[in-house]
Amino acid sequence: MLEYQSIKTASGQTGFCKLGSGPALILAVGYSGTLFHWNRDFVYELARHFTVYLPDNRKIGLSDSTNPASMLGLAQDLVDFIQALQLDKPYLFGWSMGGVITQTVLRHFPEILGGVVLLATIPHATYTNREFLQLVAYAGQPFSRTVVRDVLFRKSACRTKTIHHQFGIVDC
Repeated sequence: MLEYQSIKTASGQTGFCKLGSGPALILAVGYSGTLFHWNRDFVYELARHFTVYLPDNRKIGLSDSTNPASMLGLAQDLVDFIQALQLDKPYLFGWSMGGVITQTVLRHFPEILGGVVLLATIPHATYTNREFLQLVAYAGQPFSRTVVRDVLFRKSACRTKTIHHQFGIVDC
């Protein structure tokens, strides 16, 4: 049985559950998800090897924050949570929007983490190359090989481009 608790942070408070033992592993859930959206068997398997922390994002459960309403603000919420618990270089596992938050923590506060895992997420828009952003901008329009060719294959600073058709990823 999980015990839901809360901890006061520099920006408010965070509701969370904790289980297991070993190195600290924080599971950052996606948009409007609660800590109970994680697969039970998955969490218990992780808890065999790690001390697993399941924090709720702000405005869910007992979590709230005065940090800005942005990805950087949500990342700061996690940093505040880590600091309140005095965790030493925890691993951060981000799922969906939790993955975007995780990437933001990694970009702005890399020294606080021991490592990251990303699951079913996307890159934050500011971390993405211009060609990919333009392709996404065309996503709502009828498919056109001309549009794709113009966006992906025009001359750019990239020497080579690889298109992974099954995923729609453009690497420079």
